[in-house]
Amino acid sequence: MSLQDYINTLSQHGTHRTVATLVGDKIPVKPLCKALKMRIQDYVGMHQHMIAWFKTTQGLVLMVSGSRVVTEVVERFLAGYEGAFQEFQVRYAGTGSKVFEQTVNVELADYVQFGRSFGASRTSTSSKE
Repeated sequence: MSLQDYINTLSQHGTHRTVATLVGDKIPVKPLCKALKMRIQDYVGMHQHMIAWFKTTQGLVLMVSGSRVVTEVVERFLAGYEGAFQEFQVRYAGTGSKVFEQTVNVELADYVQFGRSFGASRTSTSSKE
């Protein structure tokens, strides 16, 4: 899938969406996304969410779609996740798919395409046991 395909999928998936920018030199994307997924599983029994990201000149743009609870977990998670990035800012959190896409398109101006410059999780559904 292309980056634009991921963005389109996220804009149509779930009821809520979040776009956050993370500033840092070498942000460990895989451990970050894995830890976020684990945090979502800790907070929500049954959930469905998607995570996508792309690298920028300043760091990383993280995009998450899912239920309201899932997207609320994202900001709390980023506020407590230390050492991976210098700062973060939630650029958008809400239900509007058009506003989500507009926010992402603004961030795409700093997109850096090299190697593994973007990625996404599979749609995840699990139950808390």
